[in-house]
Amino acid sequence: MALTYTLAADQTETDPQKQIIEKRGHVVTFTLDQVDSHILELRKHIKEITSKCDYEKAKMTNIEEHHDYVKEMDDEKRFTVHMYQDARATVKLCEVKLKEIEKQIEEYAAEVLDIIKQVPEIGPSIPAIAVEDTHVSE
Repeated sequence: MALTYTLAADQTETDPQKQIIEKRGHVVTFTLDQVDSHILELRKHIKEITSKCDYEKAKMTNIEEHHDYVKEMDDEKRFTVHMYQDARATVKLCEVKLKEIEKQIEEYAAEVLDIIKQVPEIGPSIPAIAVEDTHVSE
């Protein structure tokens, strides 16, 4: 079943940005303010995760440059290998999460474009944040 978008019938809000939109095929109600807020939250998560990933990559580089051994495992070496492994695992998780968030933002952009097509009266009020380039550079 194709998804369609319409304005909810019982509108009391006159600001198009705050009007309730119904997605049919299944009904999900939301406002464009809620979409904007979630996109801003996702972008904040991108910055936080990118910073954490960069920190962990720097930690890995430091360990690689200053501790090139792994065969002799006294306590200090074991701890160093642990720190490296922990950082490596965190980087992998961060990279996966960043891809998930980028995909979600792209899906929002596509959905907002569908809303503009199907609900033309709300189109002029669509904020730039919902349709701007969502690709996060590496």
